[in-house]
Amino acid sequence: IPEDLPSWEALAAVAKELASGTAGQCGPCWRGLPAVSAGIARITADRAASGPTPRSDLESLMAQVDGRGICAHPSAAVAALRSALDLIEGQQ
Repeated sequence: IPEDLPSWEALAAVAKELASGTAGQCGPCWRGLPAVSAGIARITADRAASGPTPRSDLESLMAQVDGRGICAHPSAAVAALRSALDLIEGQQ
C-alpha cells in the first residue's frame, strides 16, 4: 500500500486483502469478511462523496463475524479492522 494513500482507502485495501486471504471453509470467512470489506468500501466512498458515515451498520456486520470462525482468522481480522477504525476516527 503506498504511503500517501488516504487512511480510509488504505483501510479498504487491507479489509479486501483480509477478506481474500481466507481458506473459505466457514461462513464468517467466505461471507462475513467480504461483507465487512464491502461495508468499509461503502463508508470510504460515502466519505469521499458526502462526509462521515455512521459506523453502526459496519459494527453489526463485524459482530456477526467475530468469534464465529473455525479458526482465529475472522476474529483476528475483525479485531485488526476495529483497531484501525478507532485509530482513523481518532485522527479526525
